[in-house]
Amino acid sequence: MRVKIDKVFGPGVKISRGNYSKVKGCTIENCKMGIHVVSAQPSILFNKVRQNLENGVFCEAKKEIRCDALLQFNTIEKNNLNGVLLTGVNNFSKLD
Repeated sequence: MRVKIDKVFGPGVKISRGNYSKVKGCTIENCKMGIHVVSAQPSILFNKVRQNLENGVFCEAKKEIRCDALLQFNTIEKNNLNGVLLTGVNNFSKLD
């Protein structure tokens, strides 16, 4: 399903704690942050993430809980801070 998420004062999409969600074919723009992943294992595919106030995609492993996000075939552009930011000791996220 194609979804447009626009002008959210927070993350456009937030996925946390052990979640195996799939975010596919969305346009996420003009939010505080595009996609925020916290210690989860989502598939993030074929999205347009642009013109967000902070990071386009932010993946973090908190409290040493693994983060295994898979990012493929996304267009990430014109975000004010980082396009993709990966942090944490057990962050095994992949950009393909």
